[in-house]
Amino acid sequence: MAKNEMFDINDNLKILRRKLQGSYTIAINKHEITVDVLNGVQLVVFGAPRAMFSEAEFNCLHKYIDLGGSVLVMFSEGGEKELHTNINYLLEEFGIMVNSDYVLRTHYYLYFHPKECLVKDGVVNEAVAKYLDRENENTSKCISFVFPYGASLNVAKPAAPILTSGSVAYPLNRPLCAFYSASKYSNKAKKGKLAVIGSGHLLTDKYINWEENDKIREILFDFLITNNITLNEIDANDPESNTPYYCMVLKNALASAGKKNKARITLALTCNMTGTIKNHFPIQKK
Repeated sequence: MAKNEMFDINDNLKILRRKLQGSYTIAINKHEITVDVLNGVQLVVFGAPRAMFSEAEFNCLHKYIDLGGSVLVMFSEGGEKELHTNINYLLEEFGIMVNSDYVLRTHYYLYFHPKECLVKDGVVNEAVAKYLDRENENTSKCISFVFPYGASLNVAKPAAPILTSGSVAYPLNRPLCAFYSASKYSNKAKKGKLAVIGSGHLLTDKYINWEENDKIREILFDFLITNNITLNEIDANDPESNTPYYCMVLKNALASAGKKNKARITLALTCNMTGTIKNHFPIQKK
């Protein structure tokens, strides 16, 4: 939507475009986001926007999701701060916020650059294993993927984390991809969906065929466009990635602190837990 996206189907997402254009009509919008622009569009993709959104555009996108539209938002390392955008304003309405951080591999393994993070134990929802027909495997290890040059997320209800950084990448066990489905949390006949992934590089021509990154692509688009993926309720309500590492450290300190220091530690915990929308392309079913 004329937001100067980092990822473009005519540049670094050509393989993704080829995989989608057989089943869907793909178009690039270069105008302001309006109701008329989104009318009849099944999925809107923001490839890491590098421009600010207006309040009118946020309202339009929120209404689009409420009425059943689907949105995919890609990010890159450094989050909003590096991209100079304000899309978190919209995402927070659905329980998702992208951090202004960098996900790093803590030691060398297969891939030279520390920001090319190989994650082998990052799945936190059984819906992924079920979709891949790997339910007999350890859910967290049912898929391996490379998460390059990305940021972590904060996720709360009504959204649910799907992929995390696992036990090796830093920050540890933090959400990297999250889903929101309106129909799961509303009695109304709403079908809108939102997916956010902290690294759009994962879907680029360079990385989409690394490890099982193309399977991540399938999961993202099948969730947003079809009804083939239903989130596991237990995992969605109690994911392993709910509590950041620094919060666990503070909680442990709080449990063992004396009365004199407890108020100070409680204040620190509260402060640390407090969190402060494009060259996109809409997709229509042929």
